[in-house]
Amino acid sequence: MNLRALVLMILPCIVGCASLTRRGDATLVDRKDIVWAMLDELRIPKISLANETTRTFKIRKLPVGILPTAFYIDVPFEEASKHTLNQPWRSAVVLIEAKSPNGKMIYTKFIDFSLDWKGASMPARGGRRKIWISGTDWRDNLARPDLKEYDLQIKVISHSRRPKDRLEVSFTTRVQGDDLSE
Repeated sequence: MNLRALVLMILPCIVGCASLTRRGDATLVDRKDIVWAMLDELRIPKISLANETTRTFKIRKLPVGILPTAFYIDVPFEEASKHTLNQPWRSAVVLIEAKSPNGKMIYTKFIDFSLDWKGASMPARGGRRKIWISGTDWRDNLARPDLKEYDLQIKVISHSRRPKDRLEVSFTTRVQGDDLSE
């Protein structure tokens, strides 16, 4: 094998390979990086804010406890201002609950975008912004629940005035030891 072929085979793992595994209704993205300490993430589909609805996702067989760390809505750049109060997404109200498989309540987050958004945003595609609200209070260096299986219920109590708006839930953590056995 020549040196160029060897470099092309190894390079992706140095800069960040990832494995994807199904965890019930979610997908775990476990980044196999060497150079950077990248966060692993759990993915669920985005939730439409077009009307009042309830979605439940069964999260199963996680290697570590992972709960939502942030909630995002992708908005036009000019709407990511805390000084403007008439954005269509401000009418959205959402309740997020995590319950153990036996029904015990583990986590609750109530979000009223007209009151709870404090101006945090970050760049998104196409000159847009993602407005965000924090999901949990713990950090990687603090104790967190050892929650490896739960049902995540997202209830849209009041919809956005713009039918295209979607809620994106972010789950990030560091999977130590890469123990992803099922």
